[in-house]
Amino acid sequence: MKNSAAPYTIPLSSYSSDCGKDASAWPDREPVGEKHSGHNLSGLLDDLARERPEQIALIEGVGSAKRSICYRHLHASVCAKASALQKQSLREGDTVLLIEPLSIELYTTILAILRIGAVVLLVDPAQGLMGLERALALVKPRAFVAAGKGILAVLSLSALRRLSIKLLEGINLPSWTGLGRFDSMQFDSYLPPPCALNPDQPALITFTSGSTGGGKAIVRT
Repeated sequence: MKNSAAPYTIPLSSYSSDCGKDASAWPDREPVGEKHSGHNLSGLLDDLARERPEQIALIEGVGSAKRSICYRHLHASVCAKASALQKQSLREGDTVLLIEPLSIELYTTILAILRIGAVVLLVDPAQGLMGLERALALVKPRAFVAAGKGILAVLSLSALRRLSIKLLEGINLPSWTGLGRFDSMQFDSYLPPPCALNPDQPALITFTSGSTGGGKAIVRT
């Protein structure tokens, strides 16, 4: 299925130690509604964005390469990505494979997936392409989001390219590839509320190196 979503951009300048100075780059989104009871991990972010909007939420890197994001901007990014995922027809219970380096973007995508009630699939990079292919065969995700070196895996594995929803973060490839650019979708005025979930519903599936050589799947609710 071809990606037909409109693009949005989260400027890197918005990730700074002084969230307030880049406020113009972000939509003015005040979290709405009652406090969340914890039925969705992403829902807790609404409370934090309301109670301590300018407090630093995540820090990435060190020295001159250090970036940070406050709860207000984190909330805006997560909501924008959640809305974009819903536009791709992803829904509660769908599994989304993430192939991204450790970064602020990785965590915003994880929270966005959880927000819509979908399941995050992570594969230990040490598993290599064979481990990734094994995970695809066992779990059968509906979509993937790839960034950094993960994009090489997309180009190497036909099983990945056969998934119905294919999204890249941080790179733009020709439309004929069928690979959509996830980090260039327009901010939407709609704020998707956190999906109310059963506490026992799967939220995260990880594949790690097993002691017998094969990858082991661990499901977390």
